[in-house]
Amino acid sequence: IRRQRQMCIRDSYKYLMKYLPIDYTYTRPHKKSYSLKTYLPFIKREGINIVVSIDTSGSISDEELKDALSEVVGIVRSVRNSKMTVIYSDAKVQRVETYHCPTVHDILKSKPKGGGGTDHRPVFKYIEKNCQDASVVIAFTDLWTAFPEKFNKPTIWVNFDLSNRCKPPFG
Repeated sequence: IRRQRQMCIRDSYKYLMKYLPIDYTYTRPHKKSYSLKTYLPFIKREGINIVVSIDTSGSISDEELKDALSEVVGIVRSVRNSKMTVIYSDAKVQRVETYHCPTVHDILKSKPKGGGGTDHRPVFKYIEKNCQDASVVIAFTDLWTAFPEKFNKPTIWVNFDLSNRCKPPFG
């Protein structure tokens, strides 16, 4: 099961990288340029605004919360110059933390809050109202939830419960 979860997360990482603006610059040559004695452009990744929703309902175990936070740490390590909003929710939005250029320490010191039922409609209402500039939304959940009918931002659903074959209406 852990291997299947890692494959799903790897696929979501590839999907996330599609939304990261990339440009090339010669102001800082690529490090291979020195050995090749040819100037190659340096790849410059620009900032991205990521919204992460973590399901903290009663059906989510501590291990699954740790897995979600470790994936958020992985995103922080791989995406520089980003703005990240982390939303902890169960049947309502419990805690929201916003970071500009987040660090691993920022993510690890955050405390998940929740433990009730599950409903993703308040989360996506919050995102529509407060995070209009979001480039992508990543939702960690077991998919035992109520979904909004539609949402207009690119969304990645990361399913904790691989036995649940539920299909979200978008993303």
